[in-house]
Amino acid sequence: MAGRRVVERAGISRLNLKRLMTRFRRLLIPLLCVLPVLVVLVELGNWQVRRLHWKTDILARVDAAEAGPPRVLRDPPEELSRVVATGRFLHDREALVGLEVRNAVLGAFLVTPLERADGPPVLVNRGWVPLERRAPVGHPEGVVSVTGWVRPADGHSLFAASDDPAGRRFYTFDPAVIGPALGLPRVAPYALVALAAPSAAPSSSGTGPAPGGQANGNAPSLPGGLPGVAAGLAPATPSGAAPVGSLPQPARAMPRPDNPHLGYAITWYGTALALAGVFAAFAWRRLKDLA
Repeated sequence: MAGRRVVERAGISRLNLKRLMTRFRRLLIPLLCVLPVLVVLVELGNWQVRRLHWKTDILARVDAAEAGPPRVLRDPPEELSRVVATGRFLHDREALVGLEVRNAVLGAFLVTPLERADGPPVLVNRGWVPLERRAPVGHPEGVVSVTGWVRPADGHSLFAASDDPAGRRFYTFDPAVIGPALGLPRVAPYALVALAAPSAAPSSSGTGPAPGGQANGNAPSLPGGLPGVAAGLAPATPSGAAPVGSLPQPARAMPRPDNPHLGYAITWYGTALALAGVFAAFAWRRLKDLA
């Protein structure tokens, strides 16, 4: 009798185990579909958290640079630092970089090498100029001091327009390419985005930059997707100020990118949590129906 009971209990256990395995087998395919999506959603949230820290660090560096006085340029400089460089402009080697529309006028950014006594020439983006120039462009002579922020080189993109080195027209800022095209085999691997003097007023010609150095809300981007006045450099004069209403039109502030990544991270994590909740409810209902 005791042996029969043991056998019956073993049979019931095997039957229950078989039923349980059948239930979970019904959830295997939905689980295999949900898990990769859940992993992708969580990783997207992690990516936005990393970008949140990156943007926060950039904004802190910009705040520190704007709060303190500019430092004398020393190689290699820190990116996004505000510095002062002294030298002579090589106006016969200037080039145009990029394209930007301001107040329905198509223009580009005037880049001029600055010859220094203590280092290789540095490319200075002096500011925006219209392609069809109806006003003279300033060409300061002699020794000048340029106050600006350090801009890194652009990464090459498959979607960027092709440069025209012979015509000195470039659409990607790369000193290693622009320098030799201007007859300068050795230039600094960065640029200076010259800043207008705080007292400089916007141009009365209607083609000047909007407040903050941006035109009509459109501004080029720094490498890594950082928006701002990347190509806008102010003309350098001995006093460091740009004449009112003159060309080129300089940048009037350092780039200050938006930082919406906390909201993006919450969205991705929230979607992942919602997906997990929906699957848990689905699994509970499926197991209950099979019972």
